[in-house]
Amino acid sequence: MLVGNVGSSARLSYTVMGDGVNVAARLEGINKNFGTTICISSNVAAAAGSDIVARPIRRVQVKGRQHEFMIYELLGIRDSSDPELAAAAGIERLCQMTRTASDHFERGDFDHAAQRYEEILRVFPQDPVAKSLLAMCSAMTRA
Repeated sequence: MLVGNVGSSARLSYTVMGDGVNVAARLEGINKNFGTTICISSNVAAAAGSDIVARPIRRVQVKGRQHEFMIYELLGIRDSSDPELAAAAGIERLCQMTRTASDHFERGDFDHAAQRYEEILRVFPQDPVAKSLLAMCSAMTRA
């Protein structure tokens, strides 16, 4: 990624360019599909490691990329004393439940994935990710 002044003395612009910008723009749009606030790529999740609390959503292929990658919902910063950054109570459980459901979904086992997403909704009834993926599971099993 390139960040800074780009151009000539006649026309100079402060901008960002590169593949990371494309991926970030696509992830911003994906938030609307899943009712999330912050989605991150598998590369960001791996780089942050255990410092963040994140849960898998699903593998996607974004425009401009040839390969799929897993996207995650960023839910907080682990061990943060800032209440705006810290993960809410119960989020670790939600992450674990979502990982189990996601494993089934990514293997194409949509019946078991649907059961796991239904379990999530019993504990977290307003969870938009579980609602979205449960609908996808239903569509996949009907197809």
